[in-house]
Amino acid sequence: METALRRAVSVLVWAAIGAFVAQSLLYNPVAGGLMGAVFGAFFRKGCGT
Repeated sequence: METALRRAVSVLVWAAIGAFVAQSLLYNPVAGGLMGAVFGAFFRKGCGT
């Protein structure tokens, strides 16, 4: 139960980050791309892939 809750919170957090990065890409492609790359690296490390 606790793992499901933690997973749901994680998904919400990543969805919020994804939306933020997407919005940044619309307004500032360079900064958005940099943030996307950084968050992508953290996401892969967090998922253990």
